[in-house]
Amino acid sequence: MSDPYVYEGTDVLVNHFGVTDGDELDRVERVVTELGVWRRMQAPPPESFGLAFLREVHEGIFGEIYPFAGELRTVVVRKQEPVLSGRSVDYADPAAIEDMVEDSAARMEALAGNPSSLAFASAVSGVWKAHPFREGNTRTVLVFLHQFCRAHGMPLDFETLSRSPQDVRDALALAATGVPERLAASLGEAFRSARRREHPVLGRLTAEAGLMVEGFGRIPVSVAADGDRVRGHVACVSYKTVIAETARGIVGVPLASFPVQPSAGERFDLIVHEASAEESADMRAPAFG
Repeated sequence: MSDPYVYEGTDVLVNHFGVTDGDELDRVERVVTELGVWRRMQAPPPESFGLAFLREVHEGIFGEIYPFAGELRTVVVRKQEPVLSGRSVDYADPAAIEDMVEDSAARMEALAGNPSSLAFASAVSGVWKAHPFREGNTRTVLVFLHQFCRAHGMPLDFETLSRSPQDVRDALALAATGVPERLAASLGEAFRSARRREHPVLGRLTAEAGLMVEGFGRIPVSVAADGDRVRGHVACVSYKTVIAETARGIVGVPLASFPVQPSAGERFDLIVHEASAEESADMRAPAFG
């Protein structure tokens, strides 16, 4: 059976840009979908989670590039998974997609109080195993998961989870075949990272800064005030704040106080100045990252 989703004689998906070269389509898709993912993550979460919302997410991410965005696939798909030694996950038959998604989403709801469990990871992988769309399932499921966790008061560090797309796909593929341990571990780290990044003194941190500050243990943490003299060395830069190690502990120093952006390990001795209104606006970290 021919694949109605690709240009005849090729394996390149039909797209709104008319691109018929696979490598070029990959490049265009990355550029277009990055903004779509960001927009869907910023949107308010829905009241209920199921196939309707999953389709809405897919349309929001891929609508500008694929004519099938938001539409359930009508063909059987098989994809070689390196983590499965080249075998494919037994994705849902088109007729079974809706039931598999709804059942898996219901299991997620029932397990929302224990999101780092093997059972929750298995439920998430069930949504992915359904593979509702001809392309773009992993990104869609991750945004679905992000919004689900956000709606249920379980902050998830999307940046940490999506840093290595192949690792995430491998974890989903394993979980979809009954081995959810790797996915559960990845989710657990993403939840821990989200908590680390919301520091009670320093405010929102990058994932790297959150891990570093946690590693300092019980060392006192403070934020430098206008006119303070701070001497020490740079541990890292987190958005518009320099995390510094000093004799009095960890101190957050406005990046604007430095003549040029410092590097990790660099020693400094300076007088802090307050950020202007414009600089303060720039210092606000993204709500989700």
